[in-house]
Amino acid sequence: MRIPVMLIITLLSTCSINAFAAADFSFTGGLVQEPCILDPNSSDIVIDFGSVINKFLYRYQRTAATSITLNLQGCDTSTSDKLSITFKATEDARQAGMMALDPSSTAKGIAIGVEEKGIFIPINKSVERIFHSGDNKMVFDLFLSANRESIKNNELHPGTINASATIELEYH
Repeated sequence: MRIPVMLIITLLSTCSINAFAAADFSFTGGLVQEPCILDPNSSDIVIDFGSVINKFLYRYQRTAATSITLNLQGCDTSTSDKLSITFKATEDARQAGMMALDPSSTAKGIAIGVEEKGIFIPINKSVERIFHSGDNKMVFDLFLSANRESIKNNELHPGTINASATIELEYH
């Protein structure tokens, strides 16, 4: 359940011989009941792939996976036990379902993939999961992948790797 929360602020100010200022505030929003709490340690995740040797990618096309864990705490299944998870990011133009590198990256010919238990999860597509009461851990693996055309044409360019994504959780 997603309920947007908005804050609308209107400031009025007039000047005359007697200075006068007024501020009107209008607040809207909603209190929601979500089945789980996302552990704050799961909200800002930084992944460091370290140094990847381009010869490795020419040979194997991808790196080993680096795991991330989403910790859902205190889940109450009385309202819901189903969850959609979506990795939202810009899709790579050459590797469908993979995350494109940010324009600030200087590395070329690679993208970032997501999988769970060895099964590829395309970005911007929801996957359904069932969770249980109590705490739940959801582990995802991320990896670097060289596109076939760049390998074939010897076009992998070393450099910095920067990318960003948002993980959206939606309860049903």
